[in-house]
Amino acid sequence: MTQKLNRRMLGSAAMKSSKMSYCDLLIIGGGLAGMQVALHAAAGLQVMLVDGGVVGESGASPQAKGGVAVAVGDGDAPRFHAADTEVAGAGFCDAGIVKLVCDAGPARLAELLDVGVPFDRAEGDLLMLNHEAAHRHRRVVRAGGDRSGLLICQTLAGRLRAAAHIELRQGCKVVALINEADEVVGAWLEHSSGRREAVLAKATVLATGGLGQLYARSSNPAEAMGSGLTLAIRAGAQLADLEFVQFHPTGLWEGAQAAGRPVALLSEAIRGEGALLVNERGHRFMCAIHPDAELAPRDIVSRGIWAEQAKGERVYLDATALGEAFARRFPSAFEDCRRAGFDPARQRLPITPVAHYHMGGVKVDADGRTSVSGLWACGEVASTGLHGANRLASNSLLEALVFGERVARAASEWAENREAPRSSAADLEGGQRPAPVDAAQAARALHEVRELMWSTVGVVRNAADLEQTLERFDALSAEFPADSAIHDTIGLASLMALAALRRCESRGGHYRSDFPQPSERWQMHTIFDSSGIRSEALIESR
Repeated sequence: MTQKLNRRMLGSAAMKSSKMSYCDLLIIGGGLAGMQVALHAAAGLQVMLVDGGVVGESGASPQAKGGVAVAVGDGDAPRFHAADTEVAGAGFCDAGIVKLVCDAGPARLAELLDVGVPFDRAEGDLLMLNHEAAHRHRRVVRAGGDRSGLLICQTLAGRLRAAAHIELRQGCKVVALINEADEVVGAWLEHSSGRREAVLAKATVLATGGLGQLYARSSNPAEAMGSGLTLAIRAGAQLADLEFVQFHPTGLWEGAQAAGRPVALLSEAIRGEGALLVNERGHRFMCAIHPDAELAPRDIVSRGIWAEQAKGERVYLDATALGEAFARRFPSAFEDCRRAGFDPARQRLPITPVAHYHMGGVKVDADGRTSVSGLWACGEVASTGLHGANRLASNSLLEALVFGERVARAASEWAENREAPRSSAADLEGGQRPAPVDAAQAARALHEVRELMWSTVGVVRNAADLEQTLERFDALSAEFPADSAIHDTIGLASLMALAALRRCESRGGHYRSDFPQPSERWQMHTIFDSSGIRSEALIESR
């Protein structure tokens, strides 16, 4: 079954170029996945990595407070890690991809150790293995307590800057991919000065991260607006399972949040060390919801908190039993708490679920290839089949490490056997600049999109609300030119709401109050491309 998309959901992008550059491998996004691709690219290739901020500092990867899930402890094994991943994924994981990633974990961890990532150690200089929700074994390795993402990214960024064959374009955004005869052959960049640059490449990799900032409450950095998904579908690539969004249960809620400002996370690891979830009356409500209580899968804990909030209850993380050890074990979270005016050793911490991770994304195979020649994707922007309907804690950094290396190999092989793109300056000068929009009007529209996404495409969904939201998105999109950024944002939100409306069941991060149970009928992917939306049967080891 194929359903046509409203024409206003997707725009087009073309623009004038003031400069043309060339490389063998173009990587869009400088988080962990993008850096891993660059560092594992074949020797002899000229690599360009483009990032909107500063490589090693910007994006979601440096903010990761959990760690890397790897089965290296006594009594643990990759097959046990795979089993936990599939349980969390709610029957929607690709078992072949799960096995591939969990099996590769120890080797990727060994690489990080070899390049000097300062993972935390226990007695005898053994790696400290930590417990997180829905893991049956202690298998999460962390660095600097809850600064794992930052320390990993800083280490790899140092190696990146020392590599002569890797050129960095920092402070740039990618505004469109360049297509030539149904193949992606590079991208248009826009520098902070406004100058535009066309970069032609034999192979292009999307590693642009997620879309959490489409929601009013999110842990994601300000730039996480789903730009990679828009770039991909404009280029003709397929998107998969956009309805599956993970809401982290425990964002530190200060009562109000500036637009686009990420909510600080209080990671699962804190609950793994004994912190409790309680309402205003001190009642541990999760005990009646799931046998694992506070350590149940994220979707279940988020819905438990949502239900308490719907009853008018405030919800807290009570970590006072950790006492002064909290600051030592979780220094980043401790700093966030103190900045907000809380002392976790003595006070309960107010919390809320927040949009945290997108399990859907650009549909890729086991080597990160998209449905368009010349284009790969990895990291959160990609839908690999690893996470299914709900990601297991600390599997995101693992996926970035494993798929970054696999994409590097596949894209390098492609680039080594391709001739340089033939697009000329004349070809690239034919388009028009995007039409300007009123900044205040766009800001108001974005605020409304975020509020609607949170209230109707959030932790709990239903058909009536989704239908009204789609009508409102359609009206909003008509107010802006089709080639404007705000139109893209509204269009992507519309696709997510449409996917959520279409899936008449509850599974993992997608919960419908009007269809509260999973259904065998919906054991299929939701696929978007430029022609519409359709369902596709689950296939293992794509």
